[in-house]
Amino acid sequence: MLIALYILLSLLLLYISYKDIKEAQYNSFYFYFLIIIISAIAILKGVSYIKICLIYLALFLSHILKTKYLDYIGDGDVDLYILLFMIFDFEKFLILIIISTLSAILVNLAKNYWRKKKDSGVRLVPYISFAFFILMLFDLFKGKVLWRTLCTSIHPMCF
Repeated sequence: MLIALYILLSLLLLYISYKDIKEAQYNSFYFYFLIIIISAIAILKGVSYIKICLIYLALFLSHILKTKYLDYIGDGDVDLYILLFMIFDFEKFLILIIISTLSAILVNLAKNYWRKKKDSGVRLVPYISFAFFILMLFDLFKGKVLWRTLCTSIHPMCF
C-alpha cells in the first residue's frame, strides 16, 4: 500500500511539475489530492498526529499569507515544501531544500547565460520534485545496499 502511494505521489509530482513549467501554475484540485496522498503516507509511516496537525496549521497560515502577500510567496512552492515536511524528517527535509535550490540556481544560471531573454522568475516545483526523486532513489539504493550487506553477512552465498 505504501509503495503504491509513493508511486501515485511520484506521478502526481511529475504532472504538477509539467503544469508548472507549461502554465506557471497548477490546479488546486491536484494540490488537495497531494494533501490526501501525503497524509496517507505519513499515517502509514507512523508520523505523529501532532506533526500532521502542525503541518495543516502551517498550510492554513501559508494560504492566509498568500492571499495577503501574493507577490512575495510562490503559488505552490512553499505549500509543497510544507507538505513534504510531513513525510521527511528534519535532516532529509533540509537536504531536499538544498538539492532543489541548488539545482534551480544552476539550471536558471545556465539558461540565462545562453539565452538573450532573462527570466526573472523561477518555477521551483519541478526542482522540488527532482529533489524528491533524488531522495527516494537514495533511500531505495541505501536499502538495497543494507539488505545485501545483511544478507551476505547471514549467508555468504546469498548473492
